[in-house]
Amino acid sequence: MHLSARSVEELSELTYECECGKRHGGFARLRFGRLSALSEEINVFVPLGKLVILASGETFLRCGSVLREALRRYKLLTALDVTDVSSLFAFDDGIAGVVALGTEAAELGRYFAGVRNLPCIAIPDVICSERLLGETVDVPLGGKRVVYPAPPPRLIYVDVSLLCGAAEAYGKICSWALSLLDLRFSPDDQPRCGELYE
Repeated sequence: MHLSARSVEELSELTYECECGKRHGGFARLRFGRLSALSEEINVFVPLGKLVILASGETFLRCGSVLREALRRYKLLTALDVTDVSSLFAFDDGIAGVVALGTEAAELGRYFAGVRNLPCIAIPDVICSERLLGETVDVPLGGKRVVYPAPPPRLIYVDVSLLCGAAEAYGKICSWALSLLDLRFSPDDQPRCGELYE
């Protein structure tokens, strides 16, 4: 199937074998929907168990009740306004996944999930590709900011109503996914690698 015939969701999961010998692509599963329907998507990564919700207090006040209702089948633990990433390790080892509510919480969620080898589900309120997909995260530790490598979230769940400037944000999401693909494919629809074309 030609790239132009694929949906943004399909493009986000596209992977390919490259001439450099590596497998590239699949930056994160991208899904659009209402926050109230999140459970259906999370079920793919975390069928049951405990979830840690990370969020700023402000973001949680705005939509935390909808999130808690959507995830009622899970045991939920909440960490709001985290000022030191080390505090997250007080959660026991029975955690099955991390839900980062808001773009600010995404970096904390990616770091914690990466260290614990857990799925991270990011629910952005601002589209910022560096915070959601960058190779590193900038997290608070011991009163300063520290940069660590971190994997991308397994799922980026976008409820357009949560985004600041919804129409503009939707356009950013689409162009963002297409830009990531543009880096990976040549005009003739063949995969390419930055290592080979730089």
